[in-house]
Amino acid sequence: TGSIFLWIYWPSFNSGLTNSDAEYQRAVINTYLSLAAATVTAFVMSSAVNKHPGRFDMVHIQNSTLAGGVAVGSVCNMHIGAGGAMAIGIGSGLLSVIGYRYLTPRLTKIGILDTCGVNNLHGMPGVFSGLLSVLFAGLASAQDYGTELSSVFEAVGPDGRSAGSQALYQFIALAVTIGLSLVGGFVTGLLSKMPVFGSLKDAERYDDQINWELP
Repeated sequence: TGSIFLWIYWPSFNSGLTNSDAEYQRAVINTYLSLAAATVTAFVMSSAVNKHPGRFDMVHIQNSTLAGGVAVGSVCNMHIGAGGAMAIGIGSGLLSVIGYRYLTPRLTKIGILDTCGVNNLHGMPGVFSGLLSVLFAGLASAQDYGTELSSVFEAVGPDGRSAGSQALYQFIALAVTIGLSLVGGFVTGLLSKMPVFGSLKDAERYDDQINWELP
């Protein structure tokens, strides 16, 4: 049920900061197209890579169907076209299911625990989205956007940045975001392992009685 609600309302997440009606419409349509493509891809890939061929993995269906909304987020208000939006959905669906099926088990073996699969739904599709923003920012032109160019890319214009310069800024922002995420995650991990925070013993895990008054 949660996945269905997220699927339905994801366009409102992506379109919330648009600057015009035209941008808003593009953001909503592109997000739905990407979500739809990711959903079909998730079902196909889940069946294809499952240990029991022909069956669906509920983790894939609950999460990877939403990857299209994540991946199109950075470019949903741009002129990416219906085909572009669907291609993004297909790519993100593939990336997410493959991550759940193959990457997460390997990370677990080396001690990196992603218990909710956040990397597969938000991490990798998010980086994919950032790279797409670099691509589409570099391709943006006044011929394609007309008077909307300075609305979609507020720093681009006759007296501002070029499309190439904007693409570079997009890449720098992506690199800074990844860097801050790595540092923040590392520091959080160190702090959470400190004795002062009272780490649970193995026998105490998944036992609500430690923190809750139970009937």
